[in-house]
Amino acid sequence: MSTGNKKVSVLIPTYNAENFIGGCLTSIIGQSYKNIEIIVINDGSKDKTSLVIEKYINKYNNIKLHEIENHGQGYCRNLALTMATGEYIMFVDADDFLEKDTIKLCVEKIENENSDLVMFDWKYYNNNTKKNIYNHYDAAFKEKVLNDKNCLKLLNATAYFSVNKLYRKQFLIDNEIKYLENYIYEDNPFLVKAASCAKRISILQYPLYNVRINPNSSTKTNYDTDFHYNSFLTAVHECIEAVKESKYRMEDYLNLYKYLINRFQLYRRTRVPKKLQKKFTKQFVKEMRDTKIKFNSTKSILLKSIYRLKVFEKNRVWLFSFLLYLRNKRKAFQERKKQRHLKLKKLYTKYNLKNVIKRKITNKQIDKIKNAIEGTNIVLFMGFDYRYTGNSRYLYEQILSKKHEGIELYFATDNELVDEKHRVKPRSPKMLCLLQHAKIVIFESWVPLGIKKQPGSIWIQLFHGTPIKKMLFDSNEKEILSTNKNHKINKVKDMNRWTYLLADSDAGSKIFQRAFQFDKKRILTLGYPRVKYLKDNINNKKLIREIKKKYHIPYSKKVISYLPTWRDYNYNDGNDFNYLLDIDKLKEELGDKYLIIAKDHSYLSKHENTMDIETQELLLISDYLITDYSSVMFDAFAINLKTILYINDFKKYQASRGIYEEIWNDIKPLAVDSISKLKDKILNYKIDNTYKKIKEKYTYNNKYKIDIADIIIDYFDNKTSSGFVKSSLIITDETTNVLDSNRLIREKAINGFRVFLVAPSTNNPFVNNNHITNIFINNDKNLIKDITRKYNIYESIDMRCIK
Repeated sequence: MSTGNKKVSVLIPTYNAENFIGGCLTSIIGQSYKNIEIIVINDGSKDKTSLVIEKYINKYNNIKLHEIENHGQGYCRNLALTMATGEYIMFVDADDFLEKDTIKLCVEKIENENSDLVMFDWKYYNNNTKKNIYNHYDAAFKEKVLNDKNCLKLLNATAYFSVNKLYRKQFLIDNEIKYLENYIYEDNPFLVKAASCAKRISILQYPLYNVRINPNSSTKTNYDTDFHYNSFLTAVHECIEAVKESKYRMEDYLNLYKYLINRFQLYRRTRVPKKLQKKFTKQFVKEMRDTKIKFNSTKSILLKSIYRLKVFEKNRVWLFSFLLYLRNKRKAFQERKKQRHLKLKKLYTKYNLKNVIKRKITNKQIDKIKNAIEGTNIVLFMGFDYRYTGNSRYLYEQILSKKHEGIELYFATDNELVDEKHRVKPRSPKMLCLLQHAKIVIFESWVPLGIKKQPGSIWIQLFHGTPIKKMLFDSNEKEILSTNKNHKINKVKDMNRWTYLLADSDAGSKIFQRAFQFDKKRILTLGYPRVKYLKDNINNKKLIREIKKKYHIPYSKKVISYLPTWRDYNYNDGNDFNYLLDIDKLKEELGDKYLIIAKDHSYLSKHENTMDIETQELLLISDYLITDYSSVMFDAFAINLKTILYINDFKKYQASRGIYEEIWNDIKPLAVDSISKLKDKILNYKIDNTYKKIKEKYTYNNKYKIDIADIIIDYFDNKTSSGFVKSSLIITDETTNVLDSNRLIREKAINGFRVFLVAPSTNNPFVNNNHITNIFINNDKNLIKDITRKYNIYESIDMRCIK
């Protein structure tokens, strides 16, 4: 559906935001969705906020600035709403900013699902460290869409923001949804009324809104006055009034009451002066008196006690205070218990106490290990959960085959295929020491948060395949989040430690960018080492014969490998295995000419054809691959292996985890849902245009024409002909300071950049710098644009006229 014709009005109230408003406006101007008007209400700023905005107005014609005397954020938002001409409304705070595709994704969602509003996720941005912090769990993000009464799930949130949403303007007008004026916490009643009135709310899991931590914001100041006291109590009153006017019962607002009680505790402790705290408690209980709460359905001991003892109904302020005291004491005890547990766990992880005791390894011996490895160029492979397989295995073997004496290679695994001098026992003291001193650490699966990244080390995440099933923020992952609320929080913490992420193709890179919200400049599209192994050996008949001989596979039989993947709907002890292929039945249908080998999952061990064989070796000797939603299919496509998808649970899987629609539309012609269709596909298989299209689009693509093994080796040699595929374009002319330029070029080289130079002629003294990858003569604008686009330039540095 085309959505480009609908105008979006972005409304920004601002007060003394000269240091932030530029970044906010830049993020909105730079949106991939272009039909936007920006209305800024300057709320009597006393700094240079207006001057910053005027610069943007002079450059862009879709920004309107309205100056007023100071009235507060709620007044500004209401005023901006009356000025808006767009069909859709988005509120943005002046110190925050949006990800590039935010409005595009929201408009597509609200149009396709005909909803009243779209809610998308958010994260904090630390302006000092320039890093994002994703640290909250909102239950609504388990859902794909909320309908009718379920819209109240919007209130089960860690913070009541109105900014991380796109609204239909008519929805706000028809329901008279406005902000509280002259007070802060104006978002609270606004959100309550929006949730109460909405018939349909769309959910986007992506954390697209960046909340910038601003110590001068209204919620971070005035703690020594009654401002927070009055504002919060007014917000509570307005929320309760909105509940009374709602078509739903008061008990349906349990999440709201929990939120208000939690916020009351926080604000009393941190934002209300001590002299007002008793009065604050008394007034809060009074405001909550008419709520008619029924907390008997909740697991919270506090809320159940409030309900059963009629705390609000009987206006029992002292009892409310006492219950909070008991709850806080209990929480403090639990927190101390948790911290003790974490401390012991940390010690256990750090020193691997079990192995230390078992082997009687002393601290002196640990220090000896450290001294032995310190100062060397260490590359440590952590494998696929310490297994010697996949991308880790083949990248390790590629580097090893180059026999580079300046690199110390280690692989954390128990697999004896790794030579003893390179093999390190997982979780051993030596592995932990290597982690502290390795310059490059290579992973292939999610990294436990207990493993700490050392300053200056490079972490490369090889990952384990181009995703077909939806990943992280592309999926609501309902089953996983129901069991583990911190699932996505921990994954983001892990990803924040990765220096680079490897992708097999441009299609895979785009999925990682969106699903992981990962910077595309840190994604290396170099192809997977395991796929390179297949491509290099597909015609190696000697190797194929050796593998068949090793596993006693008859040369006369056609080999069919069966590699299914796991199901999210079995995450929490589920036992629905009806999706599995009946291998015995297929074998009976095909006859003795075919040998079927099942691989990988323990619950397939019941089949006599299950074999403990490395996946790439199995693919090399196979004539057919049968799989379902596994990325192994793309390995197969890369070598023209006849691939069939046996899928009989598509609707259930789509509802649970989801599969990427674009990929599914491309691979669907290869899918069957019955043994008879599978047999027919095997007997009459043809590699047609559908197959070729999939291969071209999704399989191995070494974008930079250099192997990651060579990149790692060159990194230690300080050569930037490869670098880490971060590229720096240095623009020079006759006025450029040669010493500064050479110093900069060398600095970039040491830090792993590919260095490109634009110069007006070959006479420049820095043209022969050994660290330069490519030289381009003539520095006109069009040339620079072409280079930037062609070579995926990470950064451009203009050294012209710098003395």
